[in-house]
Amino acid sequence: MAAVLNPPMLNSSTYEEEVEKREDYLAEHSPEALRWLVVNRLKNGMSRADVNTVIGEDGERVFNDADILASEGAHYRSDDMVYRWGPDSDGNVYLFVFRDDHLVNLESFHESIPDVPPRGAFHEP
Repeated sequence: MAAVLNPPMLNSSTYEEEVEKREDYLAEHSPEALRWLVVNRLKNGMSRADVNTVIGEDGERVFNDADILASEGAHYRSDDMVYRWGPDSDGNVYLFVFRDDHLVNLESFHESIPDVPPRGAFHEP
């Protein structure tokens, strides 16, 4: 757990940025902050507790996950579990798959996650 909170490979400015992003997400549910945490801090193999620590809140179990697991092809097993984090202030929800309580779907997730548009980008002034 200590390695998640202050990983030895990160310099202090990166750790400080992580703390800042987590606080911003918790205070404002900022889409940019949550995306930064997901892309820069989460790694396959992390426990669900470690993911909760990085994001700053507990994920919620998605019990009707059969369609989600089936839609991703044969790479998931029926005993894998889906958890969700969010929504952020734009309504985005992040779904992660865990096998034996360890994150397993992050590399495909990184390829598909779009940049978060600037706040208000879809609203007329």
